Amino acid sequence: KSVIGVAFQNYSGLQSVGYIIPIPVIEHFLEDIKRNGHYTGFPTMLCEFQVMEHKALRDYLKIPKDQHGVHITDIDPASSLIGGEGGGLQVNDVITAIDDVSIQDDGTIEWRKAERLTANYLTSNKFIGDEVTFTLIRDELRVNCTLNDGHTTLMPFHLHDQQPEYLIYGGIVFTTLSLPYLNEFNEYQPSVAIPIHLHNMYSFHNRLEFIGQQIVIISRILVDNVNMGLDSSDYINSFVFHVNDIKIQNLKHLANEIDKVKDKNNQYIKFGLKFKKFIVISTDEARNTEQRILKQNSIALSRSENLIV
Repeated sequence: KSVIGVAFQNYSGLQSVGYIIPIPVIEHFLEDIKRNGHYTGFPTMLCEFQVMEHKALRDYLKIPKDQHGVHITDIDPASSLIGGEGGGLQVNDVITAIDDVSIQDDGTIEWRKAERLTANYLTSNKFIGDEVTFTLIRDELRVNCTLNDGHTTLMPFHLHDQQPEYLIYGGIVFTTLSLPYLNEFNEYQPSVAIPIHLHNMYSFHNRLEFIGQQIVIISRILVDNVNMGLDSSDYINSFVFHVNDIKIQNLKHLANEIDKVKDKNNQYIKFGLKFKKFIVISTDEARNTEQRILKQNSIALSRSENLIV
């Protein structure tokens, strides 16, 4: 007898249906821990490509009959595959081989006798930080890239072993958008649908433009004199794009810009929202009411520990 995997999940509504974690995945996980001291995940190619089985497409791209591969149609701006030796990958490149393993027009590679796998297997089987060589149809170029991309999206799929990030200013609670945040609607507010603009952001605009980018939103408003007149229903779950007309990159950037304003003794601070709407908070009132708001709501700190300078 031999072990093929570790059982970890089953369907409660079905009989004799379950799932296992395969041995190769477990071995990759253990080797990842051994190499890095923590789990970094499986690398991924942050790009899109299409197969080239259609003759008209091959003719349009002027692909020689004796060459085969997949056509790159898009590359994420934050991908590590851009740049490096040879300029990295580019849109309209045709990848004919990865680490000298040939790719066919259907996007597969030869694996075992009479069996084929998708070409993604060659990169996902590596570790983050490994080097990979792409053979391209672009002046018969060979490009070396370092796979630094995990399964990275603008909205994190999970926050394992991480405390939620938050920032409270003027009673306004800022946080970042993530899949666990959206799941709160289903788990704790079953009668409340996920706001359509948050759902659309997750479904259609979930690509990183740069490493470290986050979507900052207003999760709630803690009522106090400093924000009196701000109707929570108008602002909760609103995207926050700017602070004093400076485009926000992430929650830490927002915290830094707020600290700069406090240091300069500016009279007001402005938060830019969607459709050019904005919220204005008096810096003096925010400073004077901060401890009262925290005490009234039994909150120890005005920001998560990772945002404390």
